[in-house]
Amino acid sequence: MPTSLYFTTGQAAHQLGASQAQIRALCEGGSIASELTVGGQFRISAGEVERLRRTGLPSVPRPLPQEGIAAARNGRARRSHPELLADPSQDVVTAAEDVVVTENLLRKRKIELELAEVDDQFQAREIAEVERRAERERAERARLEEDGRTDWLRRAEESALRRIHPDLPAEKRLAAIQSVRTRLEPLTPIPSLQVTAEIIDAALELVLGELIRWSDLVAVAAEVRKKLPWEIRDSPEARTAASDAAVSAMLELLNGNLHAGIGDLRAAAASAVEAVVVALRHERRCQKLLDDRWWLRLPDGTAEEQAQAKAAVARALHELPATASDRDVGIARDAAMAPFHKGLALARAEQQARAQAETRSFKSASTGTR
Repeated sequence: MPTSLYFTTGQAAHQLGASQAQIRALCEGGSIASELTVGGQFRISAGEVERLRRTGLPSVPRPLPQEGIAAARNGRARRSHPELLADPSQDVVTAAEDVVVTENLLRKRKIELELAEVDDQFQAREIAEVERRAERERAERARLEEDGRTDWLRRAEESALRRIHPDLPAEKRLAAIQSVRTRLEPLTPIPSLQVTAEIIDAALELVLGELIRWSDLVAVAAEVRKKLPWEIRDSPEARTAASDAAVSAMLELLNGNLHAGIGDLRAAAASAVEAVVVALRHERRCQKLLDDRWWLRLPDGTAEEQAQAKAAVARALHELPATASDRDVGIARDAAMAPFHKGLALARAEQQARAQAETRSFKSASTGTR
């Protein structure tokens, strides 16, 4: 029956009561079933040894005699090892076999070591190649990541630049762009588009404040300029004053609510422009009245007195609110001119008194002469 146990030729010879040389010869002749090891040694299975124990050893096959073979000293031809003087002993054969086995094992071990060394070299080479490939992949990923980061920063700066109105001062624009870059550069990994947009908005608001809405301010200011009354629209000074008032009102609104709607901005601008229009109309009305000599009603005054009275009335009118009525304007005029009218009345009274005195003196002088 098949078995995994094997005997050497020496062990089999001991089991079967034969010499090791006889067992080797039977193995070489094929009379005994055996296996050859890597080192060229015969191995006999336990089953085969058991069979030979039952059936006995077969005869050793002999080759035909050959010419030129020297005879042994006892007159018999050598069956093997013609260089030996006698058949080897069991111990010698076993020792020789052990030497051969050891030599074969040493050669096998050397080959195995050489193979292991070659395997190690191949393995080291493969490991080095894997590491080089991994390093190239890491470098490529790093390059792609850096390219992606560069593109992301570029798009973020372009987005921020679109949010900054070109009419803003240059230092404000530069500070805003630098603020966006400073906020985004340290971020790892790259945030999403939504988060990036939020960071850009926050950075711009911190630097620009309400000026971030400058585009809306400019658009609304242009709208209100187009709606100015015709008598004011033709004046560059009036248009400038209206625009400045509209922008100031909208900035004040945004200072408290940066995200105020466009409708709220229009309302704030319209209210401010209306106040400017009322003030300009009041100023023009006052100027027209000041240019009217009859309205000042100082006919007996000198040119200097007329100028002084006009300046006093101008100061009084300037102190009035722009919404003052015509009655309020008349009262302010009369109050400002009252001292001048009083002074003229006193002067007329003094003149009349002097004239009367002169008349009386003239009459008396005339009467005495007669």
